[in-house]
Amino acid sequence: MVNGNNSFNETIVVSQHLVDFVVESVRRSHADDSPFYHLRFDRVFPNDFYAAMLEAMPVVDDYRALSGKAKLRNRRPDGKPTRIKIDLCPEYIRHLPPKKRAVWNLAGRVFRSKALEKVFIERLKPGLKRRFGADFAKVAMYSVPILTRDVPGYYMTAHSDTLSKGITVQFYLPADNSTPV
Repeated sequence: MVNGNNSFNETIVVSQHLVDFVVESVRRSHADDSPFYHLRFDRVFPNDFYAAMLEAMPVVDDYRALSGKAKLRNRRPDGKPTRIKIDLCPEYIRHLPPKKRAVWNLAGRVFRSKALEKVFIERLKPGLKRRFGADFAKVAMYSVPILTRDVPGYYMTAHSDTLSKGITVQFYLPADNSTPV
């Protein structure tokens, strides 16, 4: 599927392999309670898919501005946004060239998978219980996978997420290990 030429059955196998790999990465992640309960990841994606994501990285013009308060705060002097996004859903990636669309469609499907949702809730249980109480499992949650790009001039101050978010997951996708995380 990464190259956009696989059959439907091959796509299902690749997709399930990728879901399994990412789920196992979340299971292996390191939990930390300071300054809040969170997970730290290493090698979330198989090497070949990670390379495909980097190769398929959309150009700046493929993204759109963030919504909400961030769209007002994060602007360059010329008015252009300093943080931009692509929702990884079919309707928001259809404008990408076929090979890029295939990669980001697959990534979006992985991020929306029930298996990944389940393992995140399982691993983040202490923080979810603290925030939502003992019945946290009854809180309806769903994935909204977004590819975000920060451009020069972007800054973020300390803040909490909106109350409508239960879990926020961010993966930094550096081209190599030259940039410290």
